[in-house]
Amino acid sequence: MAENKIKLKSLKGFNAFPKAFRSGKKFGNNVSIASFCFNINNEEPNTLVSFGVSISKKTAKRAVVRNRIKRLLRESIRQIINSPELSDKSEIFKIVIINWKIAPQKAGMISLDDVKPKVKDLFNQAIKYYCRKYKEASNESNIDSFDQSL
Repeated sequence: MAENKIKLKSLKGFNAFPKAFRSGKKFGNNVSIASFCFNINNEEPNTLVSFGVSISKKTAKRAVVRNRIKRLLRESIRQIINSPELSDKSEIFKIVIINWKIAPQKAGMISLDDVKPKVKDLFNQAIKYYCRKYKEASNESNIDSFDQSL
């Protein structure tokens, strides 16, 4: 599994977020919106995924809360991308951006157990879209098994 491990790189630059968010396919749930740019060139597997997380000042007034949510989002992305259930699908992602929309009053009121299922849901939506759109050689049972495994 060590040879299939995907490296994660944070998205940097002033224009990187808007450009990637505009060009990517958007998915959402009740607490977040994500934009995924896919690696369509299947001959060359992608071993580097750029990712970015954001939460606005309007959503969470306190920097402590914003930073906690960003740390939890980053850790969720790391765990999901490198999970064994996603090992054969993780090379389809080129850029992942997640924008969190809801925040608690205090930083201690949110945990990884609250954030990870929401992020996993976004990845499930993206994988299902990719399989439908690009007709990847994958059956629905693999996708459904990922839904229940994490």
